[in-house]
Amino acid sequence: MHTLPPQLRLTPRRIQRRMQSPAVASTLSLVEELTELAQSPISVDDALRQTLECVCRYLGWPVGHAYYRATPTSQELTSAAVWHVARPQKFRALQAVSAETHFAPGKGLVGKAYATGQPVWSDDVLADTEFVRRRDDLRVHGYCAAPILVHHDSWGVLEFFAAQPQAYSPTHQQVVTLAANLLGQGLERIYEQQRTQARQLDQAESHDIHPTKTRAIRRTAISDYSTAVAHEVNNPLYAARLAMSLLEQDLQEVQVSSPYLAILREELNRVATVMQQVQAAGNPLSQTELPSFAELLAETGK
Repeated sequence: MHTLPPQLRLTPRRIQRRMQSPAVASTLSLVEELTELAQSPISVDDALRQTLECVCRYLGWPVGHAYYRATPTSQELTSAAVWHVARPQKFRALQAVSAETHFAPGKGLVGKAYATGQPVWSDDVLADTEFVRRRDDLRVHGYCAAPILVHHDSWGVLEFFAAQPQAYSPTHQQVVTLAANLLGQGLERIYEQQRTQARQLDQAESHDIHPTKTRAIRRTAISDYSTAVAHEVNNPLYAARLAMSLLEQDLQEVQVSSPYLAILREELNRVATVMQQVQAAGNPLSQTELPSFAELLAETGK
C-alpha cells in the first residue's frame, strides 16, 4: 500500500489552511455573492450587469458582455447591450462590432457556446479564426464564454475578455460557467414568479374550479416545489464541485492522486443529474414557449 510522505498528507489543519488561502477564499466569496444575486429580487439587466462585474473583478479581466435571444422564436443571439467595461474609451471598438454582430448556433465562439451548451476558451481571440469579430483595434486577447441555460434551454451567453493573452485556466472557466448557471437559475425564478402571478390572476377571475383546473393547479404546485428543491440543492452543489476542482488542482501540483476524488466527482455528478431530472419532471415549461430575454427585461423594468 502506497503511503504519502508526511509533508504531502492532507491533515485537517492543512485543509483548513488551504480553504483560508486568499485564492480559495476569493473563489468561495464569489460563489456566495453570485448565489445571493441569483436569489435577490432585482431586475434582469441588473442581475446581468452585477454578474458581469463580479466575474470581471474575480478574473482581473476588464470586459464582460452578454448576448441573448431577442425573441422566443429567434435562433440568433444579439447583444443585450449590457456590459462591464473597466475603461469604456479603450474598448469602444469591441462594443461597436459586438452590437453589429449576430450569432446563429455554431457561428463563432459565441455561437459554439450557444449551440453546445458548453463553455469555450481562447488564449488569444485576435489569433483565433473562430472569433468572427476580429479587428486590429479591439485591444483584447484572452477570452472565455459560457451559455446561460434556462430550464435546460440556451437563452444567451456570457463572455469575458482579458487585455493580454491567457493560457487555459480550468478554474477561470469553471467560475464563468458557474456565473452563467446561477444567472440562469435567477431567470428561472423570475419566470416562475411571473407564472405564479398570472395563475393567481386567473384563479381570481374564476369562482368555479373545474376538476380539470384542479388537476392543473396540483401539477403547478408540484412544479413549483420541484423547482424550489432543485434550486436549493444546486447552489451548494455548484460550490462543492468547484471546491473539489480546486482540491484536485492542488494535488496535481504536488503530483498526488487519490481514488477518493474520482468517487467524490462521480457522486457529485450523480446528484447533479438527479436534480436535473427532478426539475425537468416537475417542469411543464418544456411543453410551452419560454419568454425571450427581451420580454423578461421588459417585465422586470429595464
